[in-house]
Amino acid sequence: MKNKMKNYDIIVVGAGPGGSIAAKTAVDKGYSVCLLEKEDLSNSGRYKACGGAMAWELIEKIKFPDDRLIE
Repeated sequence: MKNKMKNYDIIVVGAGPGGSIAAKTAVDKGYSVCLLEKEDLSNSGRYKACGGAMAWELIEKIKFPDDRLIE
């Protein structure tokens, strides 16, 4: 099986407050971004985005695109 590799303009390591803002800012400016996070960021899980600093309700309120949250 061949692995397909995607190319990104920017790779952000860590979905904490700084990484999340950096990724969103880059996306808003039109860059393709890969945001890497070691934790599971699913809505059904117990982990909260931004190292626990942001509730999923806030992610929804600021309308952060789901397809750009985690690659």
